[in-house]
Amino acid sequence: MAHLLAENPDVQEKVQQEIDETLKNNNGELTYDAIHEMKYLDAVINETLRLYPIAAFIDRMCAKDFELPPARPGDKPFTIKTGMNIWVPVTAIHQDPKYHENPLKFDPDRFYENKTITNSSAFLPFGLGPRMCIGNRFALTEMKVLLCHILAKCSIKLAPKTITPLQFEKGVFNVTGENGFWLAIEPRKSSYCFSTVSASAVSCS
Repeated sequence: MAHLLAENPDVQEKVQQEIDETLKNNNGELTYDAIHEMKYLDAVINETLRLYPIAAFIDRMCAKDFELPPARPGDKPFTIKTGMNIWVPVTAIHQDPKYHENPLKFDPDRFYENKTITNSSAFLPFGLGPRMCIGNRFALTEMKVLLCHILAKCSIKLAPKTITPLQFEKGVFNVTGENGFWLAIEPRKSSYCFSTVSASAVSCS
């Protein structure tokens, strides 16, 4: 997410404006309600999870025989048998133009302007149904709190070692940046602050 914000400074600026306004309206306090009132921040997180979901795939066990239609013209239907283990390719679904227009573009507005996407079966960063990730709300809150603390005081920028476009390590289970994630964190010239962050510019991986 930090990498995407560095690549898209216009998006980062909009998030910072929302954070500043929220803090101003809440006397500098970052409450639970205040965090979840930030709709654009929410859209940025959802768009990041769409492009780069935490789990590239999820698995389920078939509880009842189900026939899938032919994958291509001339093919035969395929029946998933009870007890079969099914792998659902989350990343492929999230980046399928059938479900998301211009799917490889980082565009938080698609979530900001269309609230139904988050309830779609084509958006499943934490899975779907009764067996979806039990910690999804906690994880989202953690991300929002962390971003608010950083972006209220600092800006994230591309560094000399930043690889763009983003390249991923091959042959690993988790989504990992090739040669790490290198970004520059610089203090903002003016902001509505509520936390203490180092005033010196640093590079991190």
